[in-house]
Amino acid sequence: MITPTLEKELVLGHARSKTFVAGGGQKSAIKVGKDKTVVIHSFTFFPFIPIVQPQSNPFSAQIFNTIQMRIFSSKSNNHFVIRQDIRVTPDQDGINYWFFPGQPYQENTWLVHDTDIGINFSNAPLINPTVVAVGPPEMPALPVPLDYGKQGQTGGLGAPIPIIRAGQVGLAGEYRPIGNFQRATPGANSFNQLAFPIDALTALGASGLEQSPVSFPICIINYVEIDTNKTNLQLSTN
Repeated sequence: MITPTLEKELVLGHARSKTFVAGGGQKSAIKVGKDKTVVIHSFTFFPFIPIVQPQSNPFSAQIFNTIQMRIFSSKSNNHFVIRQDIRVTPDQDGINYWFFPGQPYQENTWLVHDTDIGINFSNAPLINPTVVAVGPPEMPALPVPLDYGKQGQTGGLGAPIPIIRAGQVGLAGEYRPIGNFQRATPGANSFNQLAFPIDALTALGASGLEQSPVSFPICIINYVEIDTNKTNLQLSTN
C-alpha cells in the first residue's frame, strides 16, 4: 500500500504512481530510468490454466495448482509461492472436466529497486522425498509439546524436511532465503524458504500458455517511481 512518505513524494511531484502488467509468458521486465527508485507496494496475481481443455481427469489441475513468482533486481530479490484458486466443472455428460480461474491473489509489499526489474513465473512440482530429522542446535525451537524441538532438547521429534527431487545434481534441497540468492545455512534446509529451481520440469511451456485466454499468467504490479535526483525530471519509458 502507499505510505504517507510515498504520498508526500507524489504530492510534491517527486514521484509518479504507475502500474505494470507482467505475464503473458514466462518472464517480464520493468525498465527503471536513470536516477529513479521504484517501490512496488502491491500486486495482484490472477490464476491461469496452462493446459489443453477439457480434461478427462478432474485432478489434472493439481499439476499447476502451485505457482512461483520471483521479483528481483540487483537491489532486491523476493520470491513468492502462490496456491492458485482453480474451479473444476464437469461437462453435461460427466465425462470431461473444465477448469476455470478463481479469485486472484493480492499482496501488499515494499519492494525497493533502483535498477531494471525482472519478474518470472514457474511451476512448483511435488516435493519428494522427505527426510525426517531433528532440527539443528542453532534453530529457534520450543521443546515438545509446544514445537518439534531441536538437537540438545529432551524429546526432540524428527520433523519432515522436504528435499526437492533429491538425487539430481545441483537440485537437492534447493531452498533459498528471502531477499538473497544464496542459501542461509548450507545443509540446514529449515533455515531457508521454499523455492523450486527453474528447469525443464518447472518452466512454463510455451505450448501450454497458448491454449486459451486463461492459459497464461497475469500479474498487475502497482508501484511508485521516485526521483532520487530531484534535478533530473526525466521519465522512464514504462
